[in-house]
Amino acid sequence: MSSPHWLRNEGQSLAISEQILLQILVQMALPDPATVLPLEGDIDLHVSPRLENALKSIIRKRPDRVIVDMSGVTFIDSSGLAVLIRAMQDVQGYGGKLILLGIGPGVRSILEIARLDQFFLIDQRDDELLAAD
Repeated sequence: MSSPHWLRNEGQSLAISEQILLQILVQMALPDPATVLPLEGDIDLHVSPRLENALKSIIRKRPDRVIVDMSGVTFIDSSGLAVLIRAMQDVQGYGGKLILLGIGPGVRSILEIARLDQFFLIDQRDDELLAAD
């Protein structure tokens, strides 16, 4: 067993084990997994209500970043786009960011036609984005 690390705050000392210190550092370095929503398949009129409920559940917690991983999305219709637009507005309303991640060429062209590629924060760099603040 390793010796404890000592933290000092205003004259008080607190012993922390190396394992707990490591857990704290990992939690500080990684985004909250609840802020990442992975999607797959077609996002259409039948799927949009479930997407909306999932996003509302995440947004209710008011995370700094809501990351929607769209790397598995093959198609999105106007109902899916409307859900993402409302979510973006809700997140911006409390000062957060909604980020679309891993958009494929088919979905990207739909966003470009609707000029939503200029509205959403879009990033293709999965690992860098998840590690960054």
